[in-house]
Amino acid sequence: MTRHNTRRMALILLACFAASTTGCASMLATRKADLPVESQSAKNTYSVQIDSSYAKDVIKVGELKSGMTVQQALEEMDLAKQYRSAEITLMRPVAEKGEVLKMACEFQPGKPLIKFEQDYALHAGDRILIRPKKNFLEKLVDN
Repeated sequence: MTRHNTRRMALILLACFAASTTGCASMLATRKADLPVESQSAKNTYSVQIDSSYAKDVIKVGELKSGMTVQQALEEMDLAKQYRSAEITLMRPVAEKGEVLKMACEFQPGKPLIKFEQDYALHAGDRILIRPKKNFLEKLVDN
């Protein structure tokens, strides 16, 4: 091996080591710009944002009850049956890091119920983001 190949091999090994130590944890959180961490975490509320590409976004705020889950929040605001084919994301601000965790919530096939393993408990300041799923033609136009 030449000296140049030895340096290249050392850099590749160093890059592999750095990539293996960070893992997937670095991909779970988003930056502050996506959802600002507000003083809302001090309040005992959560919000539901209905994102629509055709109309203005709607934001509803609800009072957080003890042990409330995403499914219960959607039912309380009468949104579970209306948006059962939508993409739902729970966005949880992490004040210590200034980041937001995004947690996907999917409905059970054919039912207006969120899958049990994804029905997360709500914390103060959480935001539930609802986006209608795109049909085939809308996906085709976007690409």
